[in-house]
Amino acid sequence: MKFSVIIPTYKGKTFIEDSIKSVFLQKSHLFDIEIVVVDDCSTDDTFEYLTQLTGKYDILKVFKQDKNGGPGMARNRGIIESSGDYLFFLDDDDIFNEGAFQEVYNSLNLKSDVNVLYFNWEYDKKSSAKIYGYEGRDDLPLLERSKKEIIESYLLNKIDCSVIYSVFNREFLLENNIKFREGIHEDIDFMFEIIVRSNSSSIIEKTLYVKNNRENSIVNSFSQKHILGYYGGLSKMYNLLVATNNYKNFEEPFIKGVINITASRIMRIFNLTEDDIIREEMLSYLFQTVNELFNSIEQDNDYLSAKEFKTKYEMIFERFLSYSKEEYNDFKLFMDDIKDKFWSCFDLHNSIFLAPDEIRTCCKRYFHKDELKGDVVLLKGDDKEIFTYENILNKKINLFKEINRENASECEGCPFLKFDKWGTPLENGIKYLSFEYHSVCNMKCTYCSDTYYGGKKSVYDIEKMIDSFKEREKISNIPYVIWGGGEPTLDKSFVKILKILDSTLDTAKQRVITNAVKFVPELKELIDKNKAYIVTSIDAGTVDTFKSIRGISQIDKVLNNLKAYSKDNQHNVIIKYLLLDNNKSFEEIGEFVDLINKYELNGCNFQISYNFKSDIIKYEDLEKMAYLYCLLLKNRAEFIFLDDLIWQRLQDINSEQFESILLFLEKHELSAYIAKKSDYSNVIIWGTGAQADLIMRKSHFFKNVLIDFFVDPRKEVIGKEFFNKTIKSPDSIVNNSTLPVFIGAVQSAPLIYQQYKEYGYDTNLIIKKLVL
Repeated sequence: MKFSVIIPTYKGKTFIEDSIKSVFLQKSHLFDIEIVVVDDCSTDDTFEYLTQLTGKYDILKVFKQDKNGGPGMARNRGIIESSGDYLFFLDDDDIFNEGAFQEVYNSLNLKSDVNVLYFNWEYDKKSSAKIYGYEGRDDLPLLERSKKEIIESYLLNKIDCSVIYSVFNREFLLENNIKFREGIHEDIDFMFEIIVRSNSSSIIEKTLYVKNNRENSIVNSFSQKHILGYYGGLSKMYNLLVATNNYKNFEEPFIKGVINITASRIMRIFNLTEDDIIREEMLSYLFQTVNELFNSIEQDNDYLSAKEFKTKYEMIFERFLSYSKEEYNDFKLFMDDIKDKFWSCFDLHNSIFLAPDEIRTCCKRYFHKDELKGDVVLLKGDDKEIFTYENILNKKINLFKEINRENASECEGCPFLKFDKWGTPLENGIKYLSFEYHSVCNMKCTYCSDTYYGGKKSVYDIEKMIDSFKEREKISNIPYVIWGGGEPTLDKSFVKILKILDSTLDTAKQRVITNAVKFVPELKELIDKNKAYIVTSIDAGTVDTFKSIRGISQIDKVLNNLKAYSKDNQHNVIIKYLLLDNNKSFEEIGEFVDLINKYELNGCNFQISYNFKSDIIKYEDLEKMAYLYCLLLKNRAEFIFLDDLIWQRLQDINSEQFESILLFLEKHELSAYIAKKSDYSNVIIWGTGAQADLIMRKSHFFKNVLIDFFVDPRKEVIGKEFFNKTIKSPDSIVNNSTLPVFIGAVQSAPLIYQQYKEYGYDTNLIIKKLVL
C-alpha cells in the first residue's frame, strides 16, 4: 500500500519543512509514502528552497506550475504526478499527528475498497490567529448514514467541505475525472462530487491532522476573489445535481445551504475588518453575486417568507435580501445586535435534572404537531461512568449547536426557545438543579407515570455527582434547588444531602416537592429558617376522591403534616390543586376549600394546575379554574397563582370569552375576585421571563390595561425594554407607590411575593385577583 501526500504551496518557505517532516517521520516498512509538493509559481525562492530539501528527504518530489492557478490547480498537478494508491492533501503550514498514517493503514487493511476515508483534526496550540467557531469535526456520525442523508447534510453545511481531513482513492478520482477547479474555495464542489459519486466510505474518529490557524491564510482572509470562488463552487454543485437528475430531490437543502453560506460570509466580512468602506464594498459584491446565482438557477429568494422558526443565518439572509449601499449603517447595527445571539432556553444553559438512569436538560412539556414533546434527555443508560459533569456539559453544548442548525428534533416547536445572548451552556454555573434521582414513592397518582413511582434507584452516585459540581464551583450561587422523585423524603440520603446543600448554598432555598405523607423534622427546621419550602398536591376535597387520584386514603394525615410544616412559616408551603375529570365538580372544589379552612392553611400559597397530557384547556375547565381561584381568594388564601401548564395550554382570551367567565362568576357571587379593566388604569409588572411573556401575550387583561413599567432585580436586564416598556429595579416601586403590581411569573411567583414583602412594600398594591 502506498500513500501520496500532496502539498500545494505559494510562498510557503517559512512553514513547509515542518509539514514535510511530519510526514517523513512516519515512514514505515508496512507501507510506502511519497510527498508531492507543487509550487504555484511563488514569487520568492520557495521552489529553490524545496529543491534543496529533496536532498534531505528522500521521499520528497517537487514540481512547479507554469502559471499561478490557486491551490486547486496545484493539487490537480499533484494527483497526476503522484503514484500512491491513496491520496492525502496537506496545506503547507499544517502537519499530521504522529501515528496518523499507521491509523489510516490499519483502517484500510480492514476495508480496502473505500473511495474516501474521513478523519478528525485539531488546531495547533501555537496558532497565531483568533479562532472562530468550533474545533474538530462533529460530522463524522453523519458520514455513516445513507447516501441521501449524507448529500442533504453536505448541502446544509453540516459536513466539513475541506479536503485536507480526508483520504482519497486515487483510482476512484481518475476514473470519475474528479478535479479541482481554478481559484480558491475549490474544495467545496470537489468534496461534493466525491460524496455524490462515491459508493464506499469509512471514518476514523481519531485526530490525525493539526491545523495551523495563522493570520493571512486563505481561511482567515476574505476578498471578492473568495466570494467568486465560493459561489463558483455552489454553481458547480448545482450543475452536478442537474446532470445527475437529482436537483428536484435536493432543491430545498441546496437553497438552505446557499442561505447558510451567504449568512456566514456576511458574518466573516464583519469579523475580519472594521473598515466600513471595505465592508460596504464586499457586501455590495456579495449581494450582486447571490442574486446572479439565484437568477442562473431560476430560483425565487422568498424561501423564508412562510417559515415560523428561523435560524440566525436565515434571519441574516432575510435582512440581506433588501440590502443597498444607502442602508449600510442600518445593516451594520443589525449585525452588531445579532452577532452574539442564538436560539436557546434557560434550562439548556442553566439547568440539570437528575433522574434515576438519565439526566435531562429540561422538565418542560408541550405539544407540537399533535405530539407531546419535552423532557429532553442528555444522558441515559445503566453505565454509571457516563454520568459525569463533563459529559453533561458536552451534551448541552452539542444540543445548543444542533438547535441553531435546526437539527434538534427533540426541541422542535418548543415555545421556550428564545433568540438571545446566551453565551456557553453552564458558563455561569448551574442555576436550576432538580433531584429526581429515584422513583420510589408511597403513592401512585393517576396522572403520574412509572417514571416517578416505578421504584427505580439511581444508577450513579448522587453524592459523588454533587461533589463534582462543588469542585467546579458550579452550585455555590445556585438560586434554585428542587427535590422531586419519586417521593424525595423516602431516600435514605435525603436528610444528608439536604444538609450538605444547606451548608453549600449561599442564597438558594431548597424546594421540596413532597406528598407530605412522611413528616421530616430536619425539613421543618429548614422551612422555619426560611431555607426551604415545600410543594404538595392535594387535588381533592374528599377522602374518596383523594384515594381515587393519589392511591391512598390518608388526606387527613397529609393535611396535618402540612399544618405542622407551615406552623411558623406558612409562606414556605405551596398547596397544589391539579384539575382532572374527577375532581373539578363544584362540590369537590368546595370541600377542598373547606379543608383549607379546617386545617388553617389559608396563609399558605396555592398553585392551580392542569393535566399536562391535555394539549389545550377546554372552556368548561377554565370556568372551574376561575371558580377554584376566586373561592380560595374569598376564603382569605394569601397568594394564588396559575402555573405554566395552564398558561401554555390556554388559548388567547378574547373579550367575548372574558365576559362569559365574568357572568359565570357573577352567578356564583365571585365576580369581585377577578381583575377587570375598570378596576385598574396603570399597572406595574414584576417579571420579564418566559412566563411573563406568555401571560402578556395570552391574557385579555393586559391587552386592555396600560403597563407603566416592568420590574426585574437582575442587573443585566435593568434599563432594557420588554414589550416596549422599560425594565426597572425593584426600588422603582417606591417612587410609584400608588400603582398596583402584578407578579408576572408562575413557579417563582410565591418567592417574588415574599421578596416584595421583605422590601417592605405595600402588599395591598399586589394584584391578587384572578388575571385572565
